[in-house]
Amino acid sequence: MSARGTFRFSEFTLRPAGAIATDALLAKQWTEADPWHNTVQPSFWIEQGQHCDSYILYDKDGPVFFWKGVLISPRSMEMHIQFPPRPANAQERRRLRGRVALGLIVGLKWLEGILFATGVKEIYFDSFSDDLIVFCVNRLDFVQDGPLLRKRLSASRESQKLVERQM
Repeated sequence: MSARGTFRFSEFTLRPAGAIATDALLAKQWTEADPWHNTVQPSFWIEQGQHCDSYILYDKDGPVFFWKGVLISPRSMEMHIQFPPRPANAQERRRLRGRVALGLIVGLKWLEGILFATGVKEIYFDSFSDDLIVFCVNRLDFVQDGPLLRKRLSASRESQKLVERQM
């Protein structure tokens, strides 16, 4: 599995990370500013491989987050996300938080349809961020098991429609 092309759904664009030279700089800046990921090498966010895809999600205002999926087995994918640095200004923080939340909600619906169609039945990630855990449990239907959050996939009508628009 390696990132294949650019996808457009709703008001978002998902393109392979590392496709342009500035992706490495963006990954470096965002990773260094993140207290949860500051031990991760920035190259992790643009790495592509046989069993991993790395992408950047964009909206009309620019990059929203890096997303990486690692296929652990034919039926299970581990996910990683790198969010942008937290703005100092409260109004900008609220605006960014809304962009990220919408990206997660819409992006996950699209991703679920794509992954389910390829045989993946479960996605998971770990987090120590209380805000992210609460959001993923309450809004994205993940189940928490300590720092691990899991979601069983199914093809909803909405995710199927998003996928069909890509074909």
